[in-house]
Amino acid sequence: VVGLDPGFAGPAALNRAFVAASDDRNELADDVLGHVANEHGLWRCHDLYECTAVCPKGISPTLAIQRLKRRVTTHKLKRAFRIGR
Repeated sequence: VVGLDPGFAGPAALNRAFVAASDDRNELADDVLGHVANEHGLWRCHDLYECTAVCPKGISPTLAIQRLKRRVTTHKLKRAFRIGR
């Protein structure tokens, strides 16, 4: 996908965004979610696990990206229905 969309953030950046958004101490977690929930971010990943297969660190960015997608969706639903405010 990186080859198809030069603006795509890429799996490493999205993995880092997941770590940042998951840290309870991070007061900017909502901002992180906003930055990755765009046309060149999360939704460009098609969950094919290719990045996991070639990751030199042996981690699975795809799993982090899936979890980040869930967080973004949950966050948007909570905001839409004003839950947790």
